[in-house]
Amino acid sequence: MYNGIGLATARGSGTSGHVQRNMSFVRAQVARRRRDETAAAGRQEHARREALKPKAPNPAILMHSRKRAVEVELMDFRAHLVH
Repeated sequence: MYNGIGLATARGSGTSGHVQRNMSFVRAQVARRRRDETAAAGRQEHARREALKPKAPNPAILMHSRKRAVEVELMDFRAHLVH
């Protein structure tokens, strides 16, 4: 690299080797970074709101709880019959 630019040397490049900073490109980078940060903040806010929403219970878990309650009643009834 020649002075931080993608050229190995200034020889044969058709340039004098004088390097200038592209100020419009720097502004574009800052604007893009600011836009990306704003979008990321919006995504984080959306994720936070989604996390605070109440979630519906899982139907499989509810069914398991009902079946378990029936099993417990059945075990109690069997124990009652034995004694």
